[in-house]
Amino acid sequence: HVSVSNYSELADILHNHFTYSFWVKYNGPSSSARWPYLLGPTDTHKYPGVRGGGNYGANPPYLEWGLYPVCDGSSYTTLAVPSETDGEWHHIAFTYDGSVAKAYFDGEYYAQKSQDGMCPGFNNFIIGKQYNGLIDDVRIYNYARTPAQILEDYNAGAIRIGASN
Repeated sequence: HVSVSNYSELADILHNHFTYSFWVKYNGPSSSARWPYLLGPTDTHKYPGVRGGGNYGANPPYLEWGLYPVCDGSSYTTLAVPSETDGEWHHIAFTYDGSVAKAYFDGEYYAQKSQDGMCPGFNNFIIGKQYNGLIDDVRIYNYARTPAQILEDYNAGAIRIGASN
C-alpha cells in the first residue's frame, strides 16, 4: 500500500471540495482486515475515506466520513456504491461540493447524501491497505467533478483497462 503522512494541502482539499476517482479490481476477501482501506485518511470515522466494505471487503465499497462539526469519531455516515466483487475492473468516484456527497459507479450517478462540511485534518492518507485487489489510476481533485467529467473519466479508462483484463 501507499502512505502519505501529514500532508496539509490534501487535508485542506478534503475539508472543502473534492473528488476521489479510481479503478478497482476485486480479487477476493481480505484475510487480515474486516474493513480494508481503498483510499483516504486512516481514521474514516472522522475524515472522508473509501473503505472496501464490511465482511473483509466482500461487501460494496463506501465513502465514510465524520459528521461535521462533531469530528470526534463518535458520529459518522456512509455512502456506498454497488458491489465490485465480480473480478472485473470498475470505476468508482465520490464527489463532495461543500454540501452534497455523490457516488458514481462505472461512470453513472448512483447515490448522494447531504453534508454541511467535512471534518478538517488527518494524520495519514493511505491507498490499498489490506485490500485484496488492484487499484489503478487514483486521482484526487480539489473540486467536485461534474457527472459529465466522471463519465468521461470512465469512458477513457474503460478503453485503456479493457473489460476483461
